[in-house]
Amino acid sequence: MQSSNAIEVYQQSGWLFEEDTPLGPAELLTKPALFKPFNTLNNPFSLENRAYINNQPAGIWLHIPLQNTSADTIALTLYGRESVELGKLAIYRSSGNTTTTLKMTRLPQQRYAYSVSFELAANSNETLLIYWPGQINPSTLKHFKLLTNDDYQQDIIKHFAIAYLTTGMALALALYNLSLFIYTREKPYFNYACYVIFAGIFFSLHDEIGFQVLEHFSFSAELMSKFLWWSYMPGIIGLMLFSREFLQSRIYQPRLDKVILLLIAIAVFISLFGLALEQSLIRDASTLTVSFIYPALLILGIRAWINGQAQSKIYVIAFLCYLSMALLGALAIVIGNDTDAASEYVELTRIGLMANLFLLSIALADRIQTMKQLQSEAIAEANAAKESSDLKGQFLANMSHELRTPINGIIGMGQIIKENAKNANEENNANILLNSADNLLNVVNDILDFSKIEAGKLRIQNESFAISQVLTQLGTIFFGINDHPAIKFSIKVDGNLATFLIGDQQRLIQVLNNLLSNAFKFTSQGNITLNCTCLETNDREQTIRFSVIDSGIGISEKDLENLFEAYEQADKSSTRQQGGTGLGLTITKQLIELMNGTIGVNSEPGKGSEFWFILTLAIDQQQQKLLQQQRQQLKGKRIAIIFADQTFGQNEFGRCIAIGMQPSLYIYDEKSAELPTIAQDNFDVVFSSDSIGSMLIKVVQQCAETQTALVIARTGRGYFEDQWLQQTNIQILNIPATTLTLENTITTALSCNILVTDHDKNLIPNSHPPTPINILVGRGQPY
Repeated sequence: MQSSNAIEVYQQSGWLFEEDTPLGPAELLTKPALFKPFNTLNNPFSLENRAYINNQPAGIWLHIPLQNTSADTIALTLYGRESVELGKLAIYRSSGNTTTTLKMTRLPQQRYAYSVSFELAANSNETLLIYWPGQINPSTLKHFKLLTNDDYQQDIIKHFAIAYLTTGMALALALYNLSLFIYTREKPYFNYACYVIFAGIFFSLHDEIGFQVLEHFSFSAELMSKFLWWSYMPGIIGLMLFSREFLQSRIYQPRLDKVILLLIAIAVFISLFGLALEQSLIRDASTLTVSFIYPALLILGIRAWINGQAQSKIYVIAFLCYLSMALLGALAIVIGNDTDAASEYVELTRIGLMANLFLLSIALADRIQTMKQLQSEAIAEANAAKESSDLKGQFLANMSHELRTPINGIIGMGQIIKENAKNANEENNANILLNSADNLLNVVNDILDFSKIEAGKLRIQNESFAISQVLTQLGTIFFGINDHPAIKFSIKVDGNLATFLIGDQQRLIQVLNNLLSNAFKFTSQGNITLNCTCLETNDREQTIRFSVIDSGIGISEKDLENLFEAYEQADKSSTRQQGGTGLGLTITKQLIELMNGTIGVNSEPGKGSEFWFILTLAIDQQQQKLLQQQRQQLKGKRIAIIFADQTFGQNEFGRCIAIGMQPSLYIYDEKSAELPTIAQDNFDVVFSSDSIGSMLIKVVQQCAETQTALVIARTGRGYFEDQWLQQTNIQILNIPATTLTLENTITTALSCNILVTDHDKNLIPNSHPPTPINILVGRGQPY
């Protein structure tokens, strides 16, 4: 019980259990000796010390004698903030032979505050007798005060000044940090704003300010009390998320970060289901959870401080301010039994909270400012690096373009010298000159591509293309340059691949050309195979795995680590022996990544290597549909295939089956110079080659006599008469040719409609004589 200095509370002020006396208020007012001093029992209000009547705690009588020793009348207020049921107290005031009854009423601005005012005449003695019913369960009288009106007004002003200051500060900081979050999109601002908002709500409800708002919605006292403790959890969640971002615990303290994540999960659970729990249960759950959270966050901050993280010092001080003020009030209650300090407990906690919010806001602003400064410095360094890279790239591009002009001149003059060579020695010298110029041009092209990629100026062009064109062009080059009899080169294609895909055809050729060039460069004997396999397919796209397998020298595990780095070569001696810049695989990897693919290598020294990459390419559905319609015209047509080369003939036989025709294969042998009887076998079209020599004349004659369409594969090395170009029933197919070109040529020969054209027939300049290409095709889709 607290009193003004002008009021003397006699030492015999005391208490009396209801069951200890049958007397009523009038008799008790006249018998002060019945009451026990407060110091005879530490806490008479404790349920452990009270008897029970009809299973309810017995009531308590409080006897408070008052004496005004001054010459002035004193206005007094009996003020309580202990319970929402203080209005049920029975208060009797005795002055001389007069007894009056007082009743406490709730203050309009406070949910938990009740008061009753009266006057104490000058030089007078009075007695207050208060009956505290058993159903009201205060822990102590810490918040029950008897004050002069002046002291009461000061107490109210102080209480609400701190309360409104806390709420106003929380609201201001929340709005400030929310605006910063909207402007900067930095998550710590948002998390901190959530913490401040809910901390403000929690303390406004504790200060009874928030209840004024909730009362407008007709909420029950129990629900408002639940809401008070529930509002604690979202704020704590915001605080933990803020702390993780602010102190970067995921990076610097991963173990403690997992503990914080567990506590966040618990707090989220309480937030989701807290309002459905009993009031005491949500209060205890919230309090217990917070008792673990605050020490964990303080430890997190201290460790960050020890590790030298910026702004962690202010973070720790902010938490110590809050915790120390709360702990100070708690110790005063528990250890010192100081009721005055106990009544100020909430105010101390509010002051600690304001210091906590203010310091954390400063630390956050300082951290963000530091981050922005570091970001600005990083951007400046990046811009400087980019400018340097751009200058380097521009220099390389200019140098490359400048070098191309004289190199092209050298190549042109070398070709003229070769064509006009008078003997084998001069032709050999010209070949050396041309090879050296070609190598130099390849180096210049590599440097130019690398500089474009580094500068971010190389763009992938997604256009429709036929995969058969890519493979045919590559086959043309590498079958042509493969003059080594100990190397067998083949291309194997999955028959499930779509004919028309959408992607960057030129860059795909460049990648495969680089990988095949390396395979030929480092393989002296054995096999080199280009595999194309469909991994996944649907109506819209296909995932394709391309691989180049060789039986060359292989690559050690150590060299594999840096194989795709710029200017790196697994075998440094190859730079002199084979030439090259060491940029080929780097460019290859970067091109694959620009096409959203992946690339890798499997290799073993002495046994060979497999370079592979996987791309997902869209299917050109419109072209595929037209292709199917076109093939319906050729479906079931009988075709005679007459060739001198067994392998070449079998390859064409497979391609004709795949496009839906019914082929018959005839291999011309000079020893048994027999030809099919075209008229009797009722062929719709004949497909032959100039490689059968003069026997081609008989084929042309038979087709002319029977009016049968004829397609002649022209290699440029066999027998051919120019007059055949004028005959309407003859179509010429220049070898090598894609399946689509073959298909279109046969379609034209049969006077059918061509629905799909073969674009870009010369994707790669072909400086080598035409050579039949050994492409092995899986049944189902030809190439």
